[in-house]
Amino acid sequence: MLNELGIKDNPEQLLNIEAMVLEQAMSKSQLTDPGARHGIDNNVIAVVDDHNQLGGIISQHPLSVLKSGSHRNIDILLSSTTHETDCWVLHKTEEFDPGSIERLIREFATTNRIPVSRARSIIAAYDVNGRTPVQTRGALLTDFSFTLTHVRAALAHAAAGGRAYLLCVGEVEGAHAVHGTEMYGIVGQKCPEQSDEQAIRDTFVRDAILDFATGNYDQLWDPVSTEPTSI
Repeated sequence: MLNELGIKDNPEQLLNIEAMVLEQAMSKSQLTDPGARHGIDNNVIAVVDDHNQLGGIISQHPLSVLKSGSHRNIDILLSSTTHETDCWVLHKTEEFDPGSIERLIREFATTNRIPVSRARSIIAAYDVNGRTPVQTRGALLTDFSFTLTHVRAALAHAAAGGRAYLLCVGEVEGAHAVHGTEMYGIVGQKCPEQSDEQAIRDTFVRDAILDFATGNYDQLWDPVSTEPTSI
């Protein structure tokens, strides 16, 4: 993207570039397949090393930071939706559709550098309930890109002595549970023409964030623990 903008040797110019220009440059430089952007070799997602900045936190992989316990004093609330990547299933269907389960298996094996047999057994758990290949890919990447990473982060923070909460936002009448769906609740706004169920959901999200931020933990659910809750 820096090459596209002509500022490879002066990246601080990003601070002065209009948002629309940034968006156009990123569209030209990123992978066209939305699902591929979440693979190991993606060219979109990256960790920013800010350890030289005032108040910097990320000096290594975020999970390693959490495991180290160096920031166990910082409470964490991790939120995701039940169908994070289904925004592409719904609105970028053609670009996101793998075409077949077999193609999805080969893709998953290649991008994650695992044997095809292992990829096949993993995807079999998602190729259920009459899902189409594009729906199967959406469910698979929701877990691998969002749900699992949040759970691992919360467990690592808890194991290091920190306090971590997990929030999973589901779909309700008139509102999907895809990436960004919970933003109305996060920022304390109301979706135009929202259903009663969405109002309840978004109000819950809003209140949970406020209680978390103000330390009213008695109003929340139990934080993540390293003790198993079932066998």
